[in-house]
Amino acid sequence: MAFFACTAWAQQKPVLLTESTFTVRNSSSEEFYYGFAEGDQITFSVSVSDNTIKGVDFYEYPSSTIFSQSNVGNIDNKTININHNGIYYFSFHQSGFLAGKRTCTLKATRLAANAKTAGFNTTVYWESKTDTVWYNEDEKYLINIDTLITQVADQAVTLKKKGKTDRSMIMFSLPEKLDCWSIWIGTGKDATTNFANSEKQLAITHPYVKKYGLMTALALTGSASFVSEPGCKQVSYWFLTNQKDQQKFNTDSVKFLADKKMACLDYASRKDTLKGINYIGVYNENKKSMEVFVKVASVRIVENWGTRSVRKFRIETKQIPYLKN
Repeated sequence: MAFFACTAWAQQKPVLLTESTFTVRNSSSEEFYYGFAEGDQITFSVSVSDNTIKGVDFYEYPSSTIFSQSNVGNIDNKTININHNGIYYFSFHQSGFLAGKRTCTLKATRLAANAKTAGFNTTVYWESKTDTVWYNEDEKYLINIDTLITQVADQAVTLKKKGKTDRSMIMFSLPEKLDCWSIWIGTGKDATTNFANSEKQLAITHPYVKKYGLMTALALTGSASFVSEPGCKQVSYWFLTNQKDQQKFNTDSVKFLADKKMACLDYASRKDTLKGINYIGVYNENKKSMEVFVKVASVRIVENWGTRSVRKFRIETKQIPYLKN
């Protein structure tokens, strides 16, 4: 059988497939595709100028390795026997950003097994095919939102008439992490009763008030509905955010304090964060004593996120090689 095989090849002449010089750059590859018939004998030589290339491979399409060699400088007359018809390709690859480019030469010949396969068309043609590729991808999703409420201050003070224990400082300290906070100030013995009634009425039409309370709704929206008593007494108040203002408030220099506010009922939503311990100074400028109530609450919104695998797809267009034999 060996004798007949040698005799068959002896009747054919090698055909030059390619004699190409090309450059392979950093982390890239160059590939040369051919179609071969069963019984073909492929002989090739490789030379790399000045250095070596990371690897030279010979594959049967799509990825069956027939020959592989690393750190190639030269390959002389390497012969490979083709076992069946198909598409085959040479691959030259360089790896690493700093590996440098290489100039290579490939010479390859084909020796057909017999006259019948001598005319086999070695040209590889390409066509575009579109496929739907399914894959799983992790994505974040919102599990729930927690509303964390801190009652910072809820205090009542009695202020005597002007000139006699007519002032008081109410301490409060906001949490380090918050999104907003609210303050409510009311005067008169019925102030807290009015607050509770307003909270009860608003809870009927506002589920958020029913679930979290009026101070939380104030912090988040800044709006509410209160009724002031006729003839209520106004209290003067300041936010005392530094020691100098606190000292002024406790002396007759209170009149020099800026940002004075006066109200018998007042509320606000604030987004700023006052660091550390702070004070609200309340001051009675009336000729009669008065009751003052102060509420402060902070709100932090915490989003709890999870990860889930989601089935997705993409449309891919690929170049597919084929033969015309």
